[in-house]
Amino acid sequence: MTDTEMLTEHETQLPLLPLKNMVILPKSIIPIVVGRKKSIKAVEYALKHDRTLFITSQKDTKADEAEAENLYHFGTRATILQVMRNPDGAFKILAEGICRARATHIETEGEFFTAAYEDVPTSGIEGNEIELWAGWRQLHQLYLNYTKLNEKAPADLIETIKTATDMDYMTDTIAVHIFNPAYPQMSLEDRQKILELHNLADRMLYVSSVLQREVDILQAQQRIQGRVQTQVEKINVNTISMSR
Repeated sequence: MTDTEMLTEHETQLPLLPLKNMVILPKSIIPIVVGRKKSIKAVEYALKHDRTLFITSQKDTKADEAEAENLYHFGTRATILQVMRNPDGAFKILAEGICRARATHIETEGEFFTAAYEDVPTSGIEGNEIELWAGWRQLHQLYLNYTKLNEKAPADLIETIKTATDMDYMTDTIAVHIFNPAYPQMSLEDRQKILELHNLADRMLYVSSVLQREVDILQAQQRIQGRVQTQVEKINVNTISMSR
């Protein structure tokens, strides 16, 4: 059975696109360079059909080729928004995460990887309104503190929140803006954990903890920069005094 026949037969199967050192969250839009042969075939299939992919990450980012045992089964159902083909045959695509999804089986035979999957809806939205609002207020304040310390973070990101669904959307949106591989706190494992936390209260708590660490780091950097500046000014004053 060909890949096309298999995917036609099972509506809950999608071509799988494995990523290196990258996690795509729902509501996020990210550029992806697709250069591996099976990945190119997966994108080609998606473009000929409904432009939908199951996107997940490699556990071992140093591995050149993806293997089923080296892939996270928790990923994202995503759609291709834009595509550009390079002269060497590789693609550069712009993908948008639609929703969390879990692969129940990954098939590595054939022209490209496929995933039998199920969507994973956000849980914990109903029945704990007070806990959710408390978690959101904490996350909201931490993000505002973060934007004051990091000018690259958009301060106008936070919208008026009225429902738990709004909180769900904004929690993932905030997480997208604090993904920074330059900091060890923002490792692939951290990003993958945020993806896998489908319970809203748990996810808000975890994103808040990551934000708090980022705020602590940025505040420490400011203090160090202040001390360095003070030392530089003292040195300049002494140099001027000695030259007189």
